[in-house]
Amino acid sequence: MIIFALIFLYMAFYLYTYLRRDKVEFYEVVEGSIVNDTRHTGIILRTEEPKYTDRAGNINFYMREGKRAAVGTRVYSIDETGTLSALLAEKTDGSVALSKENLASLKKQLSSFSQTFTNEDFRSQFNSDWAGKLLIVVDEVLLNRREDSERLKNLSTTFNYKVEAKGKDRTEIAFFAKFVLCSNNEYLPVIIDAGETRYWVRKINPLQNDDTNFLQKLKEEIPAFLFFLTQRELSTEKESRMWFNPKLTHTAALQKIIRSNRNRLEIEMAELFLDIMSNMNVESVSFCLNDLMTLLIYSQVKAEKHQVRKVVQEVWKLTSAPNSLSYTAYEIAPHRDCHYETKRKTGRFYTITKEQLTAI
Repeated sequence: MIIFALIFLYMAFYLYTYLRRDKVEFYEVVEGSIVNDTRHTGIILRTEEPKYTDRAGNINFYMREGKRAAVGTRVYSIDETGTLSALLAEKTDGSVALSKENLASLKKQLSSFSQTFTNEDFRSQFNSDWAGKLLIVVDEVLLNRREDSERLKNLSTTFNYKVEAKGKDRTEIAFFAKFVLCSNNEYLPVIIDAGETRYWVRKINPLQNDDTNFLQKLKEEIPAFLFFLTQRELSTEKESRMWFNPKLTHTAALQKIIRSNRNRLEIEMAELFLDIMSNMNVESVSFCLNDLMTLLIYSQVKAEKHQVRKVVQEVWKLTSAPNSLSYTAYEIAPHRDCHYETKRKTGRFYTITKEQLTAI
């Protein structure tokens, strides 16, 4: 009986402590937003009154009808003497050379809706400080990654964009920004592929004289420049998704960047063909892929046949002869001064000209 009594007391004590113990509770956390947006449609009534100036002259408006103006924004100016019109006519005949720093600073001064940032700001996932701007200026640009190029191309044609700030949910806004990329690197500031029509590249000549007040003079010209922008007539019609005909925006500076972005194999192939044309005094070269592979191996260029075929067919857009025909091939001849010799062969060959190579 004593043993059963002890067992009963132990069980009673264990039950008492269990009932008095704090219980562990489990909760399931469900992913969701901590902010609930509520949309309402309303109407705003406001009282407008005309404003009268205390002087006479020609009024130059800097804001279009129906546009919103921020507090402190210059809306109009009065030309009492007519000198502004004469000044505009005078300035349109001359040309001013700008450095990239002055150009970026001037564009930032033109509007309170602009933003200047660096490469790191562009690559950051938090973009609330620039995504809502109209003009985005990147100083000393070096966006030499493929993802940078793809992002720029997407932003240049998209109508909506996701805005993300630290500690806040992502939201979608209408996107109207235009990018201005400034760089001293004329060859590889950004990756631009052949046939790309989203870029207009200009080479801005440096100032001939060192004027320490040049930037301030540019700021003083902003009212006249805004007047020119609001009163100008467009000289082109919309011919592409970027508005302009691609031929109008294709410049020598753009072509230089495109050429610099070519892969190493393409450059080696182009140099090889140009060397043959120069030494053999010809304007075109016919070849089969096996001929080209042999020449590349002799030039100590490592390449697979499928890589060579991709450059020839997809990059250079060359097509082979429809049937097996006779052509003049070129082979390495170390014993000759020109280093090459001709040989008649038969096959479905490709032909490339010097004009094509220089235009690539």
